[in-house]
Amino acid sequence: MTQIRSLVRWHESVNRLSAAGVGMVVEAGPRKVLSGLIKRIDKNLVITNIEDLESLKKTLKVLNESAG
Repeated sequence: MTQIRSLVRWHESVNRLSAAGVGMVVEAGPRKVLSGLIKRIDKNLVITNIEDLESLKKTLKVLNESAG
């Protein structure tokens, strides 16, 4: 029950990821709700979304380009 009543510390979580050196976030699922929230918090993060085969291909391309 604590999970239901507690605050979601989304802003703090995104800032911690960024401070830890995370440069890319991949959201899996329909629509881009979390991606939009992340963009408002840290515009420097690269954000991709996987919701179908086409977006999976795009994400894999971005990951490959950033790896090398």
